[in-house]
Order: sequence, then structure tokens, then C-alpha cells
Amino acid sequence: MGLSVSHNRVMKISSQLCRMVVQKAEEEGVVCPSICQKNLLTIFALDNMDHKPTSSTSAGEFHGTSISAFQLPFSGCMGELRSFTSTFENAEIYGMRHVPELPYWYSTMPEYTPLFELSPPHVRSQK
Repeated sequence: MGLSVSHNRVMKISSQLCRMVVQKAEEEGVVCPSICQKNLLTIFALDNMDHKPTSSTSAGEFHGTSISAFQLPFSGCMGELRSFTSTFENAEIYGMRHVPELPYWYSTMPEYTPLFELSPPHVRSQK
């Protein structure tokens, strides 16, 4: 006989993992992969994905964003593990299959205000 897990159990675990991710985001004030470490140079790359098939058999179109994070350790600093108070076990307190909404700042960008005004570079006149 093989091993199996009920659909309800899979959904419960999936919901707990989602709740834990939301709790960690609220705890830190940023949505970032749990494996990322503190005190490392981190570079994020974003790219949009647009797929609009034109064939008569296509089902629809897709628009999305791909985000990649790269962390660059340097000599003397390999980063620090981030610590969280939220855990898989305490994520269960919200109910079996309920997933909370992400914080509003997850999808809302504040208006950017530069710290200083940039001026155009000085160009020497050639004589």
C-alpha cells in the first residue's frame, strides 16, 4: 500500500504556509524571500511578461511580472540570518483554510521624493 494525504490536509498546510509568509511580511515591513539574509548587497531585477497569442486555438492572454533577487556576499561579510517570531505552528491559529490579505503596502508604491536634486553634468566646451 502507498502513502496518501487527504485533500483537506494539503489545503490546511498550504494555508498555513501562506499565513506564515504574510505574518513575516507584516513583521519586517517588506515582502522578501525568507532565504534572503540581512546586511548583504541585494539587487532586484524586474521584468514584465506579456503573452497575447493570436492563434485561433489560444485560450487567452497573460500579463505578469517576474522578480529576481540576487545577494552578493563580500569578504568579511557573509550576511546574517533573519529571525522571525512567526512560525509554521503559530500560523495555524487563524483557522484551517483562511489566508489573510496581504498588507496594503504590498501592492501600493508611495510617491518617490528624491533626497537631493540632480543637475545635468557639466560639459566642457571644446576649442
